[in-house]
Amino acid sequence: MDSRFAKNPLNKVDLEFSKTSVSYEVLEKCLKPVRYSRTVEELDSNLTRCMEKLKTLEAFKSCTVEVLPGEAFNSALVDFRFKDLEFWDLRGNTAYGLQGGSLGVLLLMRNIRKKADVTSLMLTLRHNPTLWGLSLQHHEKILGPVEGLFSFGVGHCELDQNLKESSLSEVIVLKHKDSNNTFEFGRKFRSNKLETNYSSSELIQEALLETAKNYLKHTFWWGPVSFSNEFALSSDVRFHKTELQVRKLSELWENVVLESRLDAGLVVPWNFSKLTVNDKYFYNNQKGFKSIGSRVPSEENLKGSYGLDGDNLGSNYFCTLEGKVYLYKNATLNALGLVPFAYGNLILRERLRGSLGFGIAYSSRFGKVELVYSAKVWKQPGDLSAEFQVLFSD
Repeated sequence: MDSRFAKNPLNKVDLEFSKTSVSYEVLEKCLKPVRYSRTVEELDSNLTRCMEKLKTLEAFKSCTVEVLPGEAFNSALVDFRFKDLEFWDLRGNTAYGLQGGSLGVLLLMRNIRKKADVTSLMLTLRHNPTLWGLSLQHHEKILGPVEGLFSFGVGHCELDQNLKESSLSEVIVLKHKDSNNTFEFGRKFRSNKLETNYSSSELIQEALLETAKNYLKHTFWWGPVSFSNEFALSSDVRFHKTELQVRKLSELWENVVLESRLDAGLVVPWNFSKLTVNDKYFYNNQKGFKSIGSRVPSEENLKGSYGLDGDNLGSNYFCTLEGKVYLYKNATLNALGLVPFAYGNLILRERLRGSLGFGIAYSSRFGKVELVYSAKVWKQPGDLSAEFQVLFSD
């Protein structure tokens, strides 16, 4: 900007938008400071700030701006020419948790309501233990900097060899764009399917009834640390659940990177109520283990689909510490998206167990897959170890 014109007054600034399906109302709110600029210098400053705000809408490939003289004296016309992102997009992602890795396939549809909104249909899949889920989500700016996510989903999850859960959920998530906090309000209805020929009487008693959970969950994250509190209160379940996650990447030497992970959680029932089996923690398909935890034997000593006698009834707490050392020394492998690694983990549930091994990770635009060999496993009664595994990771 020429400094000679910086202090020139502006009595009026008009805005003009072209080549976009986002509504005039949404763009007007986002660019309001530009309209009320009263000097050329202020207009330049507000344009810079508002262009950053436009990026947060995540609706445009590009935006070119041209400032022209207005029709009236000391006025300006700001012409915004947009290029929208495609209406739909197909994405994939992978995740890793207590029940092992999962693959998500996401179909995105943009700007259905003309408010820079995103509607998505997500399919989540996992094998061993079995999981599938289908959710319809709608995300848009609600009021100023507040964003909302509305979700409706159905799912089916294998918690243990004789226990499978079906669920129906409704969720609202609110987030301030400048805050490290999210608030989730939801209701989840669960029903269980039991392999009664193999199940213990304890599992049948705990899992026979259908349950509905109303809950509020607050999540706060700061750098590599994420901390959440969940409060459930309904006629069926009443508890407080706290979870902690820490993720840290550290460069040990040139082309040698350490990834450290800590996951911990505790669920406590309220008013001396009893936790349902669906609200407890289950460990399955961790590195070195197919299943983790002590088991309640069935009366007839029959073995379920894992080949183990008895049922895992879940735990009120969990703690996992894992370290992985990635070796980025082979340029050929790295160019193919392949990175060798060595790992070690410690898992606490009733007793401490762990494993050591190595593997190779493959990264693509759809997520990460790991081929793992566990060379040494320290297990406890009830655990089922695994030597070779193919796992989805995050």
